[in-house]
Amino acid sequence: MGRGSSKAGGAGGGATTPSGTTLDELKNLSEQEMYDKIDDILNDSNIKVPDYLDGSDTTKIMYALGINNKPAVVDEATLDAMQGRELYRTVYETGSMPPPSTDMVLDQIRNGDYTQMSGKGGSAHGRAIYFATDYTDSTIYGSGERNPMVMRAKLNPNANIRSEGSLARQMYNDTTFDNSRLNRRLGGHDAIAVYALTHGVDGWYSGTYTMMVNRGALTASSQNKKINGHTWHTSTNA
Repeated sequence: MGRGSSKAGGAGGGATTPSGTTLDELKNLSEQEMYDKIDDILNDSNIKVPDYLDGSDTTKIMYALGINNKPAVVDEATLDAMQGRELYRTVYETGSMPPPSTDMVLDQIRNGDYTQMSGKGGSAHGRAIYFATDYTDSTIYGSGERNPMVMRAKLNPNANIRSEGSLARQMYNDTTFDNSRLNRRLGGHDAIAVYALTHGVDGWYSGTYTMMVNRGALTASSQNKKINGHTWHTSTNA
């Protein structure tokens, strides 16, 4: 994919976006018009998502509409004192040459204008940024991998988080969405993510895992932790 750029500062109105439209502006349309407009965006070959992002429909929609809210970032002591569900995300270096460091990947989630979503092999519960509510469950994902590292975050009090089951039922019972050409286009991984984005849902949970599509609903630690007992440390890319 070619590189693109955006001056968007979030999902609010008045921003300049690659599509010329923000999500807030779309929500002023009827649901049918909104879904048709999003499908038009996906079909627009002139909207080029930056190379560092994944090629999913969810990511193209987020980029095209300027949905790029970032988490608040605080030190460990401040995060410790906050209320909210504890979340952990583990990443590790892949076989790409040269691979991005794990610090860089986690810093993209904290500070990047946009960030990668889950890939085809890791989207069993929909396209999103996956977190675990248990530190051990999260670190198992990096066991035996190259340079695994963990980031820590908490859900903000006003985060709109749904169970996967309730969100899926709402989506399946929404006849306008179900019959839309947008839904016919989207794969199973992207449908629930796009539905969440267009209905003000920040993320959803299933078991011990929480899938986030709005990073702005999180507060994250400025520090990462290497697996195998290492202490939390300030990222080299902060």
